[in-house]
Amino acid sequence: MFTNILHRFAIFFLIIISSPILCPISPSAQDKENQNKDSLLQKEMAGGLMIGVADSNGIILPFAVYDGERWTAPWPEEDYDVYETMEDIPKSWYSPLENIPKKWNIIYQDNQTGTIEMSKQALVSSWCSQRWVLVGVATRKVHRGNKGDIYDISNSEGLFLATTGNQTESGMKVPDKQSNEYSEIYKLVDASINASEGIGNHPVQESERGAAQTELTTIVRNETHQEGCAIYYVEARKEYPDESSKPWPEGLTVFTAVSYLNGWILRDGNNKLSFIKQDFEIYHRTWLMYTPPDDPLGILTLNGRSYWIIRDWTSYESERWVIFDVSPSDVKQALEVYGGGC
Repeated sequence: MFTNILHRFAIFFLIIISSPILCPISPSAQDKENQNKDSLLQKEMAGGLMIGVADSNGIILPFAVYDGERWTAPWPEEDYDVYETMEDIPKSWYSPLENIPKKWNIIYQDNQTGTIEMSKQALVSSWCSQRWVLVGVATRKVHRGNKGDIYDISNSEGLFLATTGNQTESGMKVPDKQSNEYSEIYKLVDASINASEGIGNHPVQESERGAAQTELTTIVRNETHQEGCAIYYVEARKEYPDESSKPWPEGLTVFTAVSYLNGWILRDGNNKLSFIKQDFEIYHRTWLMYTPPDDPLGILTLNGRSYWIIRDWTSYESERWVIFDVSPSDVKQALEVYGGGC
């Protein structure tokens, strides 16, 4: 009996000391400060929070509302009715908010922040459609003949996260390519792609894959509220050009195959790296025009949860905006909004 108890205790003790430490239990002073900031933000959010994308011209396209519990996308993808003022816009576009917010924070990936006052609505060209957006006095215009002030979000140099909340930082950091941190992430991603290629039906023989190198196209880090833990978002690809099909059409590259991986990686309290979630796919025999890598716009910490907002290019001429609910143990898609395309 006593021997059995010792044996069970030994097994229990072994499980405890061998299990990965996701995050330390005791919060640091910085953690407590972050929690206080979150508490203030949650109080402000009693009436709701709205986010959108802002372009380099000062145009804001709202696309999601957070009511304190869940995300919705009431702002329409297309609407060709005429609205003379912001007050004329249907309330269903921004419910449960009482009014369309006029003051917005623009959060850039380098953690620089700008504040812009929106004064009116405008119908803009966005890819191959037209969408209603918010513009301000400082918004740059594209003039076309005698048609008045015309705005075109498709010509922007980049899109950034816009929010009506108090958050003034993106919550993201990009590891230095020369750092050990970057090297460790690259090794994990490279090993995962190579292992995944060995499982699937790869059109390129294993003996001929050596020349292809894994390219880490996106890597950003979010320091979680537990000191010593970090979560990364990564995107990577391996390309196998079809040299036998040259000359290629202008602007196109012909590939025998393209291996693609994206996902989230956790650095736990033991400083060990592991995937929280990953997706892998091999594209066979594809004509590939340049598709930009995923563009993480920012991370919002709301009600104790971490929401990653990512601009996802579904092709070289279409995109979507996705909100992910990310924790050290799981990644769930909270909302997906069509961003436009042709």
